[in-house]
Amino acid sequence: MRTLALFVTAVALTGCTHFFPAKAPCPDILSAEAWTDRMPGPEKPAAPLIVSLRLDTDELWMLTATIQEESPSVLQLDLQPGGAGYPGSAGFRSTKAGHPGRIEIVCAGKLRHTIRDVMIVS
Repeated sequence: MRTLALFVTAVALTGCTHFFPAKAPCPDILSAEAWTDRMPGPEKPAAPLIVSLRLDTDELWMLTATIQEESPSVLQLDLQPGGAGYPGSAGFRSTKAGHPGRIEIVCAGKLRHTIRDVMIVS
């Protein structure tokens, strides 16, 4: 009985480290591009903003938007493990993001890269 109590106490003291894996470290960003697609086409929806990253990793990563109401001309994207696509790349596409003045890429709460030139492709 003492052994069982000791085991339960040891597991409780170590917290959730046995149940949740550690987060992957943020990969280096090798290149980053952003553009607004204004190419003509039949029944084309609003011009989408597209962001493309090349990463120094063999894992899958994704970009998600973070709402930042204080600076509407700044789009902040969070780089997170997971998603679908190709290892070593991450992308973002939105018809609602408009044409921001700059795009900030954040990973694990730290600013990792800034895109200042958002191209317009027409």
